[in-house]
Amino acid sequence: MTDSSGEQRYTLLGAPVVSLGEDEELETGIFRVRSEARAEVTTQGGGSAVVGQPRLETSGGTYPLVRAITRLGRGTDVDIRVEDPGASRNHCEIVLGSPAYLRDLDSTNGTFHNGEQITEVVLVEGSVVQIGATSLVFRSG
Repeated sequence: MTDSSGEQRYTLLGAPVVSLGEDEELETGIFRVRSEARAEVTTQGGGSAVVGQPRLETSGGTYPLVRAITRLGRGTDVDIRVEDPGASRNHCEIVLGSPAYLRDLDSTNGTFHNGEQITEVVLVEGSVVQIGATSLVFRSG
């Protein structure tokens, strides 16, 4: 499990715990897997938002959008890293302009805007971007 997580570039928060149990409702040879993960968002290089600056807000903090194109995902080369098992390495990007928009980068599980799966959509104040189980709120400034 640890080798596989390294190959997938997952960050483990500790040693994996595996529990085996019996389920009388399952037929012989059938098994069920259940996992639990916590999501975390970080920025490459840090930074703090300035009043009037576009940004993303999560329960874990505020992330300024300082580039014309900001990439989000689980990979190490993105601008805003989303530590969520439902996130692809290069999941989506936000393109600032008039208007700003959100574009999915062919992610495995899709990018959602206000609960709807999108390929590309205009962002407005308060738009909710969802990557896996992680929700980020777009603030235009």
